[in-house]
Amino acid sequence: MNPYDNTRLVNLCGQLDEHLRLIERRLAVQIANRGNQFKITGKPDDRDAAIAVLETLYEESKNTVLDPQRVHLFLQESGIEAQIKDDSSNDKQGEVSILPGRSLIKPRGKNQQDYLLRVQKHDINFGIGPAQVPGKLFWLLPVQTLERDQVRRIILTRRQLKRVKT
Repeated sequence: MNPYDNTRLVNLCGQLDEHLRLIERRLAVQIANRGNQFKITGKPDDRDAAIAVLETLYEESKNTVLDPQRVHLFLQESGIEAQIKDDSSNDKQGEVSILPGRSLIKPRGKNQQDYLLRVQKHDINFGIGPAQVPGKLFWLLPVQTLERDQVRRIILTRRQLKRVKT
C-alpha cells in the first residue's frame, strides 16, 4: 500500500490488529503485515476478497476512524462472504473444512463429513453419540458460524438416556 502513511495503517489494522483478525475470521484467510507490506494466505478466491477489503478499508481510513463495528458492517454490506461461500460450494461439491485460528481441520470420515454438511445447511441439528467421545470437531463449525455472525446463538443440551430392562 503506497504511499506509506503510518496513521492510516494504524487505523486500518486497529488496536492490536483487531481489524485484521476480524477480516481473517470472516474470510478464512491469514494476514501478516510488517509496515505497509501485507502477506495474505488462503484459498485464491478468499485472498482476492481480502485484498479488495483491505484496499477499500485503506481508502476509507483516509477520512474515517475505523472501529470493529464499522469493519464488520463493511464486510456485511459488501456481500463478499456470500460470494466466497457460493463460489466454494460450487467448486467442492460437499467437501467441508474448518479454519479455526490458524490451522485447517478436515473431517476424518464420511460420518463427520455428513454431519458438518448438515450443520451448514440446516438451522437445527442433533448430534447423538456415546458419552466420553471427543466432540471438538462437531463444535468447531457451529462456533465458527457464531464468530462470523451467521448465527445468533448455539444451544447445547444434554439428555441422559436410561435403559429399561424388558
